[in-house]
Amino acid sequence: RELEAIGFVWVLQAKGPQVKWEERLAQLKAFKEEHNHANVPYKYPTNPQLGSWVVEQRTHYRLRREGKQSSMKNERIRELEAIG
Repeated sequence: RELEAIGFVWVLQAKGPQVKWEERLAQLKAFKEEHNHANVPYKYPTNPQLGSWVVEQRTHYRLRREGKQSSMKNERIRELEAIG
């Protein structure tokens, strides 16, 4: 109560609007449709956030394959693998 009284924030929110995972997946599908591949550059000028998101997904995918801790679920792995 004392912390709340002085304005302590218990849950931090990321800056900027939050985009759902499914929306980024749809953006990735659209990228592939347009470019015939899913290798989004990290600094993709049309949608820089998509490039960062793809790098993050690849990182989590690699961690899962190595048997390390990752927040990526099997369902998301299947969805990404279906894109190619």
